Order: sequence, then structure tokens, then C-alpha cells
Amino acid sequence: MIRVLVVDDNETLREALAEALDDRGIAVVGQATDGRAACEAAVALRPDVVVMDIRMPDMSGPEATAWLGSRCPGIRVVGLTAYEDEALHDAMGRAGAASVLVKGASIRQIVGAIAGAASVPE
Repeated sequence: MIRVLVVDDNETLREALAEALDDRGIAVVGQATDGRAACEAAVALRPDVVVMDIRMPDMSGPEATAWLGSRCPGIRVVGLTAYEDEALHDAMGRAGAASVLVKGASIRQIVGAIAGAASVPE
């Protein structure tokens, strides 16, 4: 079973995504509201994948992704953003995200991205 940490500063979206993932057999081991809290939770919980919002207070998605890559290299990141801004997507890719999806993506696409990220060897 894939273990996931869901990170988004929008509580409604974060909880809905966590519930949808759980309904599809993905173990949501935690949630966080910003990049700094995501890093702390990832160190404590050791998820396989972090679904990370890009624009957040107190450490952006790219900053948190880079931090995780340097300190927890086995944890994969899937970026999730409301913005179809190529520069933001590129920033997440450069930081080490396995993929980036727009928040309008279907739950099937999100689950596929999580599964794909989890299957990447260390």
C-alpha cells in the first residue's frame, strides 16, 4: 500500500483529496498546511509520496521539495497547483518533483501520478 502525505494550505481541498485517496486504497498517513510543516511531517511519518501544493505560506512547494530531496531522498513528490504557470511547474521539476498536476486533474490522474512516483527506484 502506498503511503501518502497530503500538503495544501486550502483545508477543504486537502481534506477532500485525502478522503478521495483513502477511498481508492491509498494510505493517507498525514496532512500538512505549508511547506515547513510538510518537511517536519515527512521526516516523522516517512511517506512514500508527498502530494505537495506549489504556492503555500512558510516555505513554497519547490523549496519544500528541494529540502526533502536533500534530506529524505526516498520520498517522492507530486506537485499539485491551481495555476497553469509553466514557470511554477518547471520550478517543481527542478526541485525534484516526479510530476506536477493542475488541481483540476481527475482523482484517477492524481492516483496515477502517485503510483508512478512511488514506483521510481531510489
